Amino acid sequence: MKLYMFRTVRLSIIRILFTVHSALVYVIQQEHMLLLESCLQTCMTYTIVECTVNKLLMVDRRTFRNM
Repeated sequence: MKLYMFRTVRLSIIRILFTVHSALVYVIQQEHMLLLESCLQTCMTYTIVECTVNKLLMVDRRTFRNM
């Protein structure tokens, strides 16, 4: 059975790694928020267009019926 010797890690290195990790987490969260916002804008635009087209079709049908 081998015994492994672990070196102690300086506190400054741990702090740096934690800072880098925190920064990466923040960037990933921001990217997710931007992606979500973009998806919502696309969805809202599609919904507005779909509602507008449906309204125009209804108006067109009423005009056609009244002719």
